[in-house]
Amino acid sequence: MRPNEYIFATVLFSCSRSGKVEEGKQCHGYVMKSGLAFHQYVRSALIDLYAKCQDMGMAMQVFNALPGYDVFSYNSILNGLLEHGYMREGVEVLSRMVNECVNWDTTTYVNAFGICACLKDLKLGLSTVRYGDVLHALVEKSGFKEHVIVGNALITMKPSELLEVGSILRDQVPVIRRFTGGGTVVVDNGTVFVTLICNKDAVPGVQPYPRSVMYWSGLLYNEVFRGTGDFQLLENDYVFGDRKFGGNAQSITKNRWIHHTSFLWDYKVGNMAYLKQPARAPKYRLARDHTKFICRMKDYMPRSVFIENTIEAIETYFSVQPANLEAIDTSSEANFVHSTRLLTKQELEEACESQLENIGVNV
Repeated sequence: MRPNEYIFATVLFSCSRSGKVEEGKQCHGYVMKSGLAFHQYVRSALIDLYAKCQDMGMAMQVFNALPGYDVFSYNSILNGLLEHGYMREGVEVLSRMVNECVNWDTTTYVNAFGICACLKDLKLGLSTVRYGDVLHALVEKSGFKEHVIVGNALITMKPSELLEVGSILRDQVPVIRRFTGGGTVVVDNGTVFVTLICNKDAVPGVQPYPRSVMYWSGLLYNEVFRGTGDFQLLENDYVFGDRKFGGNAQSITKNRWIHHTSFLWDYKVGNMAYLKQPARAPKYRLARDHTKFICRMKDYMPRSVFIENTIEAIETYFSVQPANLEAIDTSSEANFVHSTRLLTKQELEEACESQLENIGVNV
């Protein structure tokens, strides 16, 4: 029996998953002789093989050598370029995708916005057109904007323990693993992000340790929410009374620290079903489910007032000036490791299998 395109794709993905490069190359040779390399699943599997084995040169060679581009091949090469830090090359691939009128899917949008975030540029080629605007227009045209697929990303560290992975896969919700750690949160256009990046001596009296930074952040936001909704810092969360509306994550090195907050300005109740009850939770939660544990910041303060108060509070410690993202140096030669990444479908499927095995379901 001669192997067909599905068998070849399965073998290639298996080699990719196990890191067996030589076996994958042998399979690549068989694929070329069989004439099945042009099949979309096989082509995507070949690109994924070399990308996973950190040979982006060969991955690009396969991508460029095989005609008949499809969204699967584009997504495979984009994911590899994003994961290994080849942002400028990713921009070129995205430009080709637009010029060739290839329809984008959820994975394409997530990769595109990931490249934007890493470059901090949003210009990203396409002549003089601002690429961020192009992405926005594509999202509007596709009708994805208000859909959970693109509107949300789940930020997590342990998908099998913290997510309803079956629902995530079913609804194709992107899952992002961030380098700052922290808990799990559903984010969309109702989430407000505030990130403080400081040198260790930037704030008098604040040491580069979690408790010191957290305590200072509580003082900062006390000014922002003064007289509003019984605000307090409670067990590393920002709460009104005993209802959480702001979750924190930190990353601390010898000379610098980051304090990142996701504020729940608004949220869709149905999206909370993607989250499992965490095994480790703050004591004040009292085993409450998500809908009884969190609240909406918009019920307590207008968004514009929050932004104004935050800027005023920060101005008591720093000189604040608006910055143009285009002025930030985003040279591809910059020595920076992109450790925040999109979890692959394969990783989520493995997490789903783990969940099913834990509850005694045969897979």
